[in-house]
Amino acid sequence: MGVGVGFGGRRSGFGIGGTFGEPATHERQQVQLLFIDRASRDKLVEIRAQHEARYSSADFLPLLFDAGLSGFPDLKAGTRHVTVQLP
Repeated sequence: MGVGVGFGGRRSGFGIGGTFGEPATHERQQVQLLFIDRASRDKLVEIRAQHEARYSSADFLPLLFDAGLSGFPDLKAGTRHVTVQLP
């Protein structure tokens, strides 16, 4: 499973397309993590991980958290792609 991970705002969506005979679906699952300093209330890091595929499942959510935290605490700014093996 390929997962796009990056810093950014909240997004969600669901798309529907069509082919001859049967409708094609496109689903996006996303988790967003926000780390805030308790004392100062400053935002330390914001992580967004999303998975886009023809079909999706709630079983992918733990994998999205793992992908989003991959490399933590040494996270680089910008988008990166993480491949996670399905159990």
